Amino acid sequence: AMKAEEIRRGISEHRFEYEGKTIPVTSSFGVAVAQYGTDGDTVEQVVKRADGCLYQAKAQGRNRVVSEVAETAPLSGMPLPKEGTKIVFVKK
Repeated sequence: AMKAEEIRRGISEHRFEYEGKTIPVTSSFGVAVAQYGTDGDTVEQVVKRADGCLYQAKAQGRNRVVSEVAETAPLSGMPLPKEGTKIVFVKK
């Protein structure tokens, strides 16, 4: 989710121009997680969950990241997002 937010922010802050006009570009991401060898999920199941998160991101106003990862249990000891980021955590 942290990398997706970094990419989303970079796209949002980048100045895209076409024929001398600035074009605002936003992006939304859905993030699902599986640990190899422990979850038993198929690739299709993980993609389906990520797709569900993406639909939630679009429904909540777009230009955001929605992740199924619990806010209180970030992966690999990663720090929680900085205040003001648009990551939404979904409880299973």
